Amino acid sequence: MDKYDDVNMKDCILLKNGYDIDKLINDYIIAESNHEFINPEKINKKSFSLSKETHGWEAIPLHTVNGIVGNQGTIPVEVIDKEFKPNQILLKCNYFREILSDLDTEIYLVRLMKLKSNGYIAPHTDKLLNENVIRCHIPIITNPGVNLYIGNEEKKQYHMKAGNLYYINAYNLEHHVENNSDYDRINLVMDIKPNKFISSLL
Repeated sequence: MDKYDDVNMKDCILLKNGYDIDKLINDYIIAESNHEFINPEKINKKSFSLSKETHGWEAIPLHTVNGIVGNQGTIPVEVIDKEFKPNQILLKCNYFREILSDLDTEIYLVRLMKLKSNGYIAPHTDKLLNENVIRCHIPIITNPGVNLYIGNEEKKQYHMKAGNLYYINAYNLEHHVENNSDYDRINLVMDIKPNKFISSLL
């Protein structure tokens, strides 16, 4: 394994590989044609805060509380006593829905996440996640210049490859992302209840 394949059980787990990249890209194009990416840095009265160092982060909501769209659909919330549904964008994305169905578990917030060329997501932890609500990523468009760093003290560097499903420990380990390339990175990001297979690995 080179550094791009180094997956540590405690912070970044490769769950599945071999998703169809052409189908992923096709659904990404469908989603973007039906809803523009939302740049939370430019929205007045935003209901969550990003570090001032973060730049180039954008999202399209797909599976949300009551199937809502717009900025509110991109914002993580407590999952208790809320009903998450596919919104009008996800209903047009057959492959995304197939992937979510195959996970065979409860699906919460799902978003397409863009990190623009030379974008940066500052170090943080995701406080609304826990052992019962985890975050998984499928990179759709990426390149070796996009790297994830995880760790509260000594950080490890990972490159998540396109077409693979990864779990990252985003709730009790600090992490940040750098896109040191001339191309935007696009990930399908899913907050889910871990199924039996995933739970056996955590």
